[in-house]
Amino acid sequence: MKLVQKALLPLAMVVPTLACAQSVSDAEAEYLSGSLCTLSQRMAKDYLAVGADIRPDKAMKDLDESVALFEQRFQLLMDYAETHHLNREFSTMADAWATYRTDVIAKPERQAAKTVITESDQLLSACYQTVHALTRQTGSVDAPLVELSEEEATLTQKIARDYFALYWHIDDSHLQQDFRESVASFDKNLHTLAGERDNTAEIQTLLGKVEAQWKFSNSGFQLDESGHYVPTVISVTTDSIYGKMEDIALKYDDLMTHQ
Repeated sequence: MKLVQKALLPLAMVVPTLACAQSVSDAEAEYLSGSLCTLSQRMAKDYLAVGADIRPDKAMKDLDESVALFEQRFQLLMDYAETHHLNREFSTMADAWATYRTDVIAKPERQAAKTVITESDQLLSACYQTVHALTRQTGSVDAPLVELSEEEATLTQKIARDYFALYWHIDDSHLQQDFRESVASFDKNLHTLAGERDNTAEIQTLLGKVEAQWKFSNSGFQLDESGHYVPTVISVTTDSIYGKMEDIALKYDDLMTHQ
C-alpha cells in the first residue's frame, strides 16, 4: 500500500507508520505537501472549536492528532528536500511551523485566537510555496489536479475556521471577507474539477457527492447581523466534505503515479 493511501486510515494509526517510512516518491511528496496546507487550517479550526465550545472533545482530539501528523509529514518532507536540493523552498515553512506549533497547542483564549489565525495563514502560504516547488519539479500533467483537490480540502477547514472565529466573536475586521472569499474559491474550484475531462467515473461520482453536500452546506454559510449561527452543523458538514476531497486527492495522485 502506498504511503499516501494510508491517509484514509485513522490519524492515530498513520503517525507511527509515517515515522517508520524511509523515503517518499515525487507523487507522495506532492500529496504530503498539499496535506500540510490542509492541516495548517485544520489545527486553527480545532483550536477555535475548543475555545468556542463546538464539539470540544472531538476538536481537542483532532487537534492533538493533527499536530502530530503535521510534524511527522513535515519531517518526511524535510528529508525529501535535503535529497532533492529544495532546502531553500522548504526553509520558510520550517520557520513558520516552529512558531505556530507552540501557539496552537496552548490553551485556547479569545485574545490569542487572532494570532493563531494569522500564524495559520502564514504557515499556509509557506506550505503552498512547497507545493508549487514540487509541482514544478515533477512536471506532471496531473499534479495540478492533486494540488487543486488538496486546495479544496484546505478550504473546507479554512471556511470552518473563519466561521468558528465569527461565532466566537474574534476581533478581526478581515474575517467576514476572508470567509466569503474562501466560500467563493471552493465553489469555483469544484466546478473546475467537475469539468475535468480526464476524470475517472469514480472521481466524477465522488465529486457529485461533494457538490450535493456543498449545496446543502451553503444554507449555513449565510451569515447575517441577527447572530444566527449553526456551528455544529458546519463542523459536521465541512469535515465530511474534507474527507471526500482527501479521497479525491488520492485518486488524482493515483492517476499521476500511473500516467
